[in-house]
Amino acid sequence: MLDSKSLDRLWSGHSQAIFGYLFSLTKQQQSAEELLQETFLKAMKSFPLTISCQDVDSARGWLIRVARNLFIDRYRKQLRESGRVEFSGETFESIDVVLDALVVKEALLRLSNEHQEVIKHCILRQLTVAETAQLIGVPAGTVKSRTYYALKAMRLQLQEMGFAQWMTTNE
Repeated sequence: MLDSKSLDRLWSGHSQAIFGYLFSLTKQQQSAEELLQETFLKAMKSFPLTISCQDVDSARGWLIRVARNLFIDRYRKQLRESGRVEFSGETFESIDVVLDALVVKEALLRLSNEHQEVIKHCILRQLTVAETAQLIGVPAGTVKSRTYYALKAMRLQLQEMGFAQWMTTNE
């Protein structure tokens, strides 16, 4: 269990970022605030033994995972009770679909415009290299190169967000 000094450092160092993450998931300030409080309550009770109290500055990945799990639990409960999840005006049969889309969108927005462009066309729209090259007006070799580096940058973003297991590297 964390002492009050470590909890204060954890809160001051990470609460704003965790709130922003939760708000991007919920799109509602009150829900984000509730989940933020639950996240830090859980942190206070079960801060991982693998992260020492001196390392609270590097605990953001763990806190994001806790916050994400609490968000999932809340919407899974809604799914169990109603059979569907209402999210941002749309109805989904699975919260995992919503979460995957949100995490990928957030990681994609952190990339350069050139990298976003090739991922949107080659990966998301499943256009060929030639089709993408013609569409954006660059040589096919440039599309291949940008796609390679864009996926590498995407992996790094997902890792920094605590979701590295989603993408495997074959390098």
